[in-house]
Amino acid sequence: MRSQYTNLTAAQWEQLYPYAILDEIQKEPRLIESIKAVYDQFEATRYLLLGSSQIMLLNKVKESLAGRCVIEELFPLTLPELQTKGFDDAPPLSAFQQLLITRELPEFIPALPMHPRHGKIMAAFSHYLEFGGYPALVSERLNEAERRDWLQNYQRTYLERDVRDLAEFRNLEPFIRIQKSAAHLTGQLLNY
Repeated sequence: MRSQYTNLTAAQWEQLYPYAILDEIQKEPRLIESIKAVYDQFEATRYLLLGSSQIMLLNKVKESLAGRCVIEELFPLTLPELQTKGFDDAPPLSAFQQLLITRELPEFIPALPMHPRHGKIMAAFSHYLEFGGYPALVSERLNEAERRDWLQNYQRTYLERDVRDLAEFRNLEPFIRIQKSAAHLTGQLLNY
C-alpha cells in the first residue's frame, strides 16, 4: 500500500487519515514529504512516525520536518525497570538516584546480599546480562528458548536486513564478524 499512500494529495491525507500511525517509515522516505505537506496545510493533523532507526538521519530523507515534529528516542529497559511487573509499578530508585534526589546518603548496607531487594536486583541483572533490555523479552510467558529465538530473529531481521539497507552495505560479513567480536569482548578492552 506504500505506493497508494505516496500518491495521496495533502487534502486526501487530511480527509482520509487526519490521524495515523506509520510504522517503518524509513522504508518509504517519500511519505515524510507527504506528511510535511499535510501538516503545512492542515495543522490539526497528527502522525506518529515509527521506525527502527533514527529517521531524520537517513540519506534518503530530504525533509527535516524541523519545527513540525517531536523526536522521541526509546531506550532499552533499565535494571530498576526490569524489577517491575507492569506499567503501573514504579521502578525502585537506586542508591545513586536516591542521593541525587534527596541529597542525603541512603541507608548504609554493609554488603549487597543484605539489601532487602537483593533477589530482585540479581534476577534483573542476570536477565539483563543474558537478554539485554528489550521490552519484548520481559514477559513471564516467554521461556528461555523463546527469548533466544526472539534474539536470533531480531539479529536476522534488524541487523542483517535493516542495517544492510540503512548503511548500504554490499557485503555484510565483515559487519557480522566485528559485531560478534565486540560481543565477545563486552566489558573488556577492544583494540581496533
